[in-house]
Amino acid sequence: MTRKKVIILSVLMLVVIGVCIGSYIYKSDFQQDKQNKVQEQSSNKSKKTTKQESSNSKNKSDVQETGDEDDSKEKTTNGEKKTNTSKEVNETKKTQQPSTSSNPSTKTQEKTTSQSKPQVKESVPTESVETNTPPVIVETPKTAWEQLGISEYEYYNTPMTDGDEVAFKDSIERCEAEVERLKQQYFKQGLSHGNSYDILGKYTHSYIGCGINVSIYGKQYSYQQAVAMGFK
Repeated sequence: MTRKKVIILSVLMLVVIGVCIGSYIYKSDFQQDKQNKVQEQSSNKSKKTTKQESSNSKNKSDVQETGDEDDSKEKTTNGEKKTNTSKEVNETKKTQQPSTSSNPSTKTQEKTTSQSKPQVKESVPTESVETNTPPVIVETPKTAWEQLGISEYEYYNTPMTDGDEVAFKDSIERCEAEVERLKQQYFKQGLSHGNSYDILGKYTHSYIGCGINVSIYGKQYSYQQAVAMGFK
């Protein structure tokens, strides 16, 4: 019995040892495969990056060359356009007169109308606050004639001396000429004498006109009285 046990144990030991050796060999092979794959991936990435950099540098150089060619072409076309437009402007100046164009104003109006869109404002309800402040009464200052209790016409046209009548609001020469006319025209009807005088305002104390007195058959009358009597 002991021999059988020893044999069985030895067989088991050999199996276990074989399994351990096999697992170790498998693990070592698996790790090497991983390392190889990682190295291959890194090398592939480096190759791709170098290829991309080279292709990018080539594309940049190609773009610069095409940009330079386009710039040169644009410059030449712009120069040709300028020369053509200058020739056309000179020809139009010789043949046509300058006319005012209303296109810029209409364009600006269209732009403003298109830009100025109606804005809808939301009406915000305002709370009415009641205040008990009394209304402010602004008193306008009274005029000079209102302070005296008379009209504006009376203020500027009332003679200083009671009984004076303004014949003309012109200068004294106008009244003197009228007196001479009446004497020459109505001398035979008894109008033999007359005089004129200045009239000052009662409230303004300034010149407001001239008055006339005439003598008809030795009796003195005012200008308005003489006119009413027919001495016109």
